[in-house]
Amino acid sequence: MNFSKDDFKILYIDDEPRNLEMFEIAFKREYHIITCSSAKDALEILKNEGEIPIIITDQRMPEMTGIEFLGEIITDFPDTIRMILTGFTDIEALIDAINTGRVFRYIVKPWNKEELRQVLKGAFENYFLTKENKRLITELQDKNKTLTDTLNELKITQDVLVEKEKKAIIGDLTAGLIHEIKNQLNTISFLDFILNKIPPGNNKQEKIYAKYIYDSRDRMLSLMDELRSLAKNQDIRYQFISYNLNNILDEAITIGKIDPDVKNKNISLQSNYDGNVMINKNKILQVLLNLIRNAAHAVDNDGEILIKTEKNHQHVIVHVIDNGVGMPKETLNNIWSPFFTTKGEKGTGLGLIICKRIIEGHKGEITCSSEPQVGTQFSFTIPLSY
Repeated sequence: MNFSKDDFKILYIDDEPRNLEMFEIAFKREYHIITCSSAKDALEILKNEGEIPIIITDQRMPEMTGIEFLGEIITDFPDTIRMILTGFTDIEALIDAINTGRVFRYIVKPWNKEELRQVLKGAFENYFLTKENKRLITELQDKNKTLTDTLNELKITQDVLVEKEKKAIIGDLTAGLIHEIKNQLNTISFLDFILNKIPPGNNKQEKIYAKYIYDSRDRMLSLMDELRSLAKNQDIRYQFISYNLNNILDEAITIGKIDPDVKNKNISLQSNYDGNVMINKNKILQVLLNLIRNAAHAVDNDGEILIKTEKNHQHVIVHVIDNGVGMPKETLNNIWSPFFTTKGEKGTGLGLIICKRIIEGHKGEITCSSEPQVGTQFSFTIPLSY
């Protein structure tokens, strides 16, 4: 295809005139830049111009937020690549916007010219690929061709691009948070000082609770590493130590009960395997705590959460079963996708994909079955030997 500069249009919306000027100066030699200072003006421009390949808008504007504006135009311009300028304080609204398809990706302010240039290049590639895919699909339909494999390949290509953008968001978010989180976790070291003030012989239970806190800190730091590796498509090699599985399950229930969302739920353990497994303890605890918390959100106060274990000739299998609200098939098909969540602002859509990475890092598998108004069962396997 032959393109002219007019094919590479970008509509940039910001109520700060200086920001509009800076963006136009930075990219006017490469792209056809259209700017305006409000969502109202942008709607009028779209009415006159028709579809514009890329729209970038500031999130915080008077009268209408960036997310609200992008949601309003999605029906008329579904192929437009929609981006938003924001700070980390708006991340919950952004996750919701990404899940509903209103935003392709976000740009952290203040933006870096070279990084934004690469983002724009990828966005145009995605836009023109989508257009070409639709043209080909229409052409095939008009000719009554049944090239199912070709259509599937086109869809896979688009899905890969979307996954790439989601992982880029994870990388951006992790890079911005990991340093601050590590600084805050350093204060946990004061536990040693506090424990030393307790007279000898009276602090056995306190030391157990302190270890829970230290382990929680380690899991948080490890989670940051998981997110960073996920964004870079890197595998993580875990260190495995032999632990009694029932002790791990008891600890997970004890720690889980500290969570306000979990402590009033009925949790029971039915173990059919009383032996050791080779695992990374903190990682498996992370998986168990995530699944227990998810189950707690699914049941009411009279609901039941059952943790059950069994053994076959090659694996130990752990089930986390609830009799809560369950999930329809369309939800079940998406639970392993980054940023997919049914919890609204209370969820990030990252917990289950991290669980999946951890179990696969243990050379196991994790699955889920669910039925609306009946309940949900998550099951994961741990090999008996490596």
